[in-house]
Amino acid sequence: MAKDETKNLAYMLFDIVPKLRDKFFIPLSTAHINEVTVRQSDVLLTLAHKGPLTMTELADVAGISNQLLTSVVNSLEEQKYVIRTPLPNNKRTIKIDITEMGVDILADFRDEACTELIKMLKIVNDDDSEEMISLITRLFEILDKYPDGRENSVKRFE
Repeated sequence: MAKDETKNLAYMLFDIVPKLRDKFFIPLSTAHINEVTVRQSDVLLTLAHKGPLTMTELADVAGISNQLLTSVVNSLEEQKYVIRTPLPNNKRTIKIDITEMGVDILADFRDEACTELIKMLKIVNDDDSEEMISLITRLFEILDKYPDGRENSVKRFE
């Protein structure tokens, strides 16, 4: 790929995040589906895809501060959606993992959030819808070719 094309692609990828956030995810951010907030669902989704993580790893991957993460994990643990486990060789280091109840509630949250997204997408005409599906499918195919930067990544939620 030419240098200008690579630069253009980089800027486009960067710019798509706020567009998606503004058009779809901010309206969902006030949703509390099955008593799970969007922030909690982000943490559960991260754990479902990445496997057990330390608090520092989880904060980095989820993109939130350690202080906020502590509050989110405490709440999720009270609901029995995550479990804290000390490492055998270092009792001060705790791994956070999603429980089966967490996987189930995440699936429910995803279904409910997608129901809300479906309502938002009703304004999209058939031609645009088909094109978006095709483009997003192709984008996933391309992204799947590249490593995610974490070794031993486990994808446990589809």
